[in-house]
Amino acid sequence: TFLLFLIYIMPQQKKTWIELSGGACGGVAMVLTTHPLDLAKTQMQANPSAYRGVMDCLKQNMAVEGPRGLYRGVLPPTLVAAPYQASAFAGYGIGQQLVSSATGLDSTKGFGQMLAGGISGFFTTTVICPGERIKVVIQTSKEPLGLGGAMSRIFAEGGISSLFRGWEATLGREVPGGMIYWACYNTSRQAIEPVQSVPSSMKELFGGGMAGVGYWVFSLPADTIKSMQQASTTNLSMAGAAKQVMSESGPLGFWRGFTPAVLRAFPANGSTFLVATAVRNFLNDRFNKDD
Repeated sequence: TFLLFLIYIMPQQKKTWIELSGGACGGVAMVLTTHPLDLAKTQMQANPSAYRGVMDCLKQNMAVEGPRGLYRGVLPPTLVAAPYQASAFAGYGIGQQLVSSATGLDSTKGFGQMLAGGISGFFTTTVICPGERIKVVIQTSKEPLGLGGAMSRIFAEGGISSLFRGWEATLGREVPGGMIYWACYNTSRQAIEPVQSVPSSMKELFGGGMAGVGYWVFSLPADTIKSMQQASTTNLSMAGAAKQVMSESGPLGFWRGFTPAVLRAFPANGSTFLVATAVRNFLNDRFNKDD
């Protein structure tokens, strides 16, 4: 992954660093605007019987820690958000190059763009998995737990490799999810592009929002398995997590946390593209002036 990243960066450093910067800023915006709904999603996935719904989940967190309880576990995803979104945007660019050169397909539409989106998932999986493991441990702990306490628990359970618990499920979420994400973004963006009354920034918001909704509707089953694995104090396998979901809730159990995930998807991913595009445009203007 790192070698491919370097191969992509070296010939076009300026363009790539602009993409990385835009994606990084967009990722931070995504976390800060919608973290409470991510908290509800994760807790409802890991312990569904404890909550009657999204509002009940949020109220229980408020009762224990006050308003700050809604941002329980916000530090790990904030730290990881920038490299995650940066790798998503840059990884998609790498995917487009690889698809075009290796297959001859048009990487801006159809199956070609889906393949490019899937390739981006390989990059994001490696970046996001450790941060999500820490976040899930903090969010699902029965007692308030800080970053240091979560790290101590994780290392006590299995050393540094325990940070990557749920890696396979994360890959199962990110690769097909990346295919759907970028296809939804490009399709939505192209559909609204001819509407001249809609500002460009709102088109980005719409395209990003629809990408997020498509991603979560499709990827939630793998995310549910990942959350259960990462919340477990034992080395729970994907098969073991899937069997547990089936025995507790049947097939619909794989869509635990659907409501907060979808409620979060549009504003989170819309703001990601809105901020990322604004930062890219700003940097492009600055670099062009300097040139």
